[in-house]
Amino acid sequence: SGELRIDNDVEPIVGLAQPEHCDEITGVVGRFQDVYQLLPRMRADIACAEEYVPEGDDLDIPRDQTLDVVAWNIEWFGDESNAPSAGTPDSDRIQKDSVKAVLTALDADVIAVEEISDDTLFAQMVTEMDGYDYVLSEYTSYPNDSGVKQKVGFIYRTAVVSPVETKPLLASIHPYYNGGDDTALADYPDDPTRFFASGRLPYLMKANVTIEGVTEQINFIALHARANSSSGSQSRYDMRKYDVEVLKDSLDAMYPDANLIVLGDFNDDVDETVADNVNTTVTSYEAYVNDAANYHVVSATLSARNFRSYVFRENMIDHIMVSNELENSFIEESARVGYEFYGSHYTNATSDHFPVSARFRMHATLEIVRTEATDATCNGESDGTAFVEVSGGVPPYTYAWSNGGDTAGIDGLPAGQYSVIITDASGTEISSEVEIGEPEAILISVEGDRRVYPGYGPEESATLAATVSGGAGGYTYLWSTGDTEAGITVSPEETTVYTLTVTDAAGCSALQEVTVEAEDILCGNDRFFNKIQICYKGKTLCLPEIAAEQLLRIGATLGSCGNSGGPEISDVFIFPNPVLRNTYVTLESNMDTAVVVQLYDQRGNQVYSEEKSVNAGSNKIGLGLAGYRRGIYICKIVPAEGGTAVTKKILKL
Repeated sequence: SGELRIDNDVEPIVGLAQPEHCDEITGVVGRFQDVYQLLPRMRADIACAEEYVPEGDDLDIPRDQTLDVVAWNIEWFGDESNAPSAGTPDSDRIQKDSVKAVLTALDADVIAVEEISDDTLFAQMVTEMDGYDYVLSEYTSYPNDSGVKQKVGFIYRTAVVSPVETKPLLASIHPYYNGGDDTALADYPDDPTRFFASGRLPYLMKANVTIEGVTEQINFIALHARANSSSGSQSRYDMRKYDVEVLKDSLDAMYPDANLIVLGDFNDDVDETVADNVNTTVTSYEAYVNDAANYHVVSATLSARNFRSYVFRENMIDHIMVSNELENSFIEESARVGYEFYGSHYTNATSDHFPVSARFRMHATLEIVRTEATDATCNGESDGTAFVEVSGGVPPYTYAWSNGGDTAGIDGLPAGQYSVIITDASGTEISSEVEIGEPEAILISVEGDRRVYPGYGPEESATLAATVSGGAGGYTYLWSTGDTEAGITVSPEETTVYTLTVTDAAGCSALQEVTVEAEDILCGNDRFFNKIQICYKGKTLCLPEIAAEQLLRIGATLGSCGNSGGPEISDVFIFPNPVLRNTYVTLESNMDTAVVVQLYDQRGNQVYSEEKSVNAGSNKIGLGLAGYRRGIYICKIVPAEGGTAVTKKILKL
């Protein structure tokens, strides 16, 4: 086993993203102590490595729609003895240009900066950044000592940020700034003058921030906490923990409901401490982490994902934290470390820290402006439409309708309730509901005989009379025979299905089919009299019409007794009808048998079919219709062993 080593002088490789998998890596084999190392020499040696590209859904959101903030420790900026470029000709220009290139690429609205050591060079750099201005704090470590100082401050975009007030925090209790009074720091774990990095106080910039016409006042606090060291590590940890907890007490008391963004060099991670040789692993920012109701470290996700903000050591020590008032404004997954700026010259020209950034939505609340719906033109049609308009939030918006639609407007809708969830680019969700209505259904009931006997004058025709309700009124009629009246008389020679189309004043139509069965009962061959078949007392007789009519008056029936011995279903009744949820079919059967209960909708589609056992005599069959749409259904009772089916209408409410 061994390790992969990337030397800083292999410029084409330094700064590439670490690949998750490589099929092949070429390099020179070396060894450091007991560890073997593979050293790639050129880009081709590790072809699987690609440029580092920041990721995140928020990258599609235009920057003019968000507040973008950055925390960056710019190592000893402008100090020719300690800056990364120190010792090289034109050191100031090298660092200034390198830092400016990063800042320009960041395109942020507010940058909290630390370790600014040359005010003049810093001012020159900001002047070269079109549309930006800056403020720097004069409250530094050991303020009364001579020598180069490290200042904290802000660079801000003037079109977005208008400072209202700038000031140091906690100056009133620091001995360096209150005339030497250390009463408030009586329990400080070291010399009270060492409070807050020996005078490098948090620096507040209260500003009005305007994004897309919406203005909010935000308190930005630049922080450069006490650093760690191999000597006195426990004392440094204790002091830093004390410092930031006093800051928290002050913020809780003085800014309980204010919008706060605390950002900068925390000099500790927030999931665990980075301090070596201390008696705990707990972060020195424990008080903030444990107060999740009031503070949220938006960059903590970077710690969890093993990012680092200090080049030479693991862990995140630069962070961005907000008060609960701004927690929901943070765009999830927008916190990131500026790895894309790293290259072989970064630590020799720019800084030993990476910039850490986060994005916020500063805008009107995402809300529904209006919803519109058009009803289906006719009962049962699918031509309704729905539309929702939103404002605020962070465009673009995505739409998730309950029917699968994904645009602001949807069409082709049947009647019903539809819900939509709108999500803006920051992940904020809002929902609404729309109801699509439909006109009342056109209900058709056709009365009349359903059986005729061709050739037998008294019964060779059937009169079908339609009764219509519902819809918009003003009905017109069209039978499949071409007739246009509500009632017709038909004389089919064979069993025939007649269709009635009823159209109302709104142009909506409904169909009703009527089956008229034709039974041939002519029999015999008598040139003087028509003979017909009748069934009398279980016997089939072929008699002249005159004789047959006498028996018909006393109980005979037309037709043969061919069905005797088979099942006969009669006295079918459905109650309740109309029905809301459940109804019952009662019927008489001449024998123990089975029937198939079928339901058809208005379009003739079978929606239910089930075989039921019935006994000789009276029977009761339950039907559950709760899950069916409103309208007319045809209930057909079909004897399973043959026989005549019985048809009834059901009105489902």
